[in-house]
Amino acid sequence: MATSVRAGTNLENIDSLKGHEQIDPLHLERLRKEILRDGHQRDPIIVDARTNVILDGHHRSEIFRSMGITRIAVHRVDYTDPRIEVRSWCPTFNADPRIVANTVGLRLDGDPTGTGSGIVLAWGGGNREIAGDRVRIMGALVGRFFILYARDEYEARSMMSSARAKAFLVLPPVSKEEVIRCALSGNKLPPKTTRHVFPGRPRPVFVPLDELRH
Repeated sequence: MATSVRAGTNLENIDSLKGHEQIDPLHLERLRKEILRDGHQRDPIIVDARTNVILDGHHRSEIFRSMGITRIAVHRVDYTDPRIEVRSWCPTFNADPRIVANTVGLRLDGDPTGTGSGIVLAWGGGNREIAGDRVRIMGALVGRFFILYARDEYEARSMMSSARAKAFLVLPPVSKEEVIRCALSGNKLPPKTTRHVFPGRPRPVFVPLDELRH
């Protein structure tokens, strides 16, 4: 039986959870150092109560699993709640925009052409739509560049203004149905595809890592 750590949050078997996104290895290592430094799980993993699909916390779950931890603090929500929204992160790159563009097969000095992909690379000199789908484009970038994920286009542009980024991607959101379908089928979306907005995020739990191991 799961042990209650806070109202609405329980310690549950990590292997019962299903992810809908892949892992960014560079982001993973950055977060791993933070968790090891803190020595506890601060935020519960948020999952759909009906399907056990992870909505928020893929990288934290992977870190705990790699440490041999078998149970983690989980907060369950009703994913059908219309107040839960699915938005997109904006991956930002502190690298030459031309190198980022070349990596995904885009020439910044070429003539702009419409592709209908809805995926845009933006930099200080403008923006350009990229041909291809999210899986191909992010697959070419993840692991090659250190990516910081901005909450939205406004934050990404602010990062450019403060010289923390030189380019960023604007990605269209996905639906809740696609999130569940990708998790249950095993055809996972690229890392940090979804940014879920909840009507009230669960409070921190601060469970020591040693307690999670037992």
